[in-house]
Amino acid sequence: HLAQRRTVSEDKFAQIIENDLSSISGSESESEEDTEQTVVETAKEAERLSHLIARRSRILFNNSSGKVISVHRCLLLHKKEEASSDERLVELLTKLPFRTTWLVIMLGGGHFAAAIFKGNEPILHKTFHSYIVRAKQGSAQNSKDNKGTHARSAGASLRRYNEQSFAQHIQELMKNWGADIVKCDLIFYRALGRLNNGLLFSGTHAPLLKSDPRLRTIPFPTRRATFNEVKRVHSLLATAFVYDSNEIFKSTFSSPKPIKEDVEEKKWAKKSSENGEQTVGSPKKIDRAKERPSPVRELPDIVQQLASISTSGSEGDMAVLLEQKLEEISFLDLKEFDDTVPQSVKDQIRRKQKKEKEGSCSGKRTTSRRIETILEISTWCM
Repeated sequence: HLAQRRTVSEDKFAQIIENDLSSISGSESESEEDTEQTVVETAKEAERLSHLIARRSRILFNNSSGKVISVHRCLLLHKKEEASSDERLVELLTKLPFRTTWLVIMLGGGHFAAAIFKGNEPILHKTFHSYIVRAKQGSAQNSKDNKGTHARSAGASLRRYNEQSFAQHIQELMKNWGADIVKCDLIFYRALGRLNNGLLFSGTHAPLLKSDPRLRTIPFPTRRATFNEVKRVHSLLATAFVYDSNEIFKSTFSSPKPIKEDVEEKKWAKKSSENGEQTVGSPKKIDRAKERPSPVRELPDIVQQLASISTSGSEGDMAVLLEQKLEEISFLDLKEFDDTVPQSVKDQIRRKQKKEKEGSCSGKRTTSRRIETILEISTWCM
């Protein structure tokens, strides 16, 4: 016999085969469900990563050693430009180290800052500020005038004049930098609002042209336009992130905001000092109608002693606790406050009051005299 085992009947053999087939089909269905679940989870993870990458405006590359390289999309492509192929993106990335002459312009709230960088060093930079924003309003005077209300105050006139001089300074600066701007490989700018955009792109002598393929908007939030902020923006744009593997990239490149439910659970989780176990505290919404047990607190010592004496009924202990003490309170040392105003000050006040009275009386006499003279003149005319 095979494998030294007993023989089985035909019916027994058919039953064994049927059980084996059913177990095989069950395992196949379970494996198919697991495969479908893993595929769905992988698709969700890929969708989440692609959404985060699109929000941060970055492009990812994988090199031969398995590392992930992340750079800003604006360094390679224009906002409306799409890459024809992956080979085109790789070609642009390899040329990027040789295109490091950049112009960074920031404009907003009457603040202007610009610098031309060659590599990491700024070769030209300029900052200035003008008073063009209305105090406590947060908008320029030009936008207020466009609404139909043309204020005539001194502050409004000053802001209108500053807007004109501000635009003139920008045009003169860009004109003086014209030869260096032509040599720039990329131009990054931040100019929010119609007024700020108009200062850069509108007018007969516009400093920049919107059709320029080198123009890029700064893809992240910025602070007030200063030279230090321009240098910070340049540093962030020129920074590339390198991850050793795809797993490290997925773990670090996660959503910055946690899920709201997890935050609430962590907020209300407390650790008990006695058992060391984690207990969940009361939620935000408390059911006031629900009965709650009153807390058990120890009474003060004096109250506990009085309670024990009252229950025992002994008067001696009560006399020990309750003592009577007499104290005399005297008011003999109290007296009225002395007059601390010196006599010379009093005399000065009296003389001043006397002069005021005399002046009022003389004023009445002069008015009466004037009335008499007017009456005399009227009688003379008659």
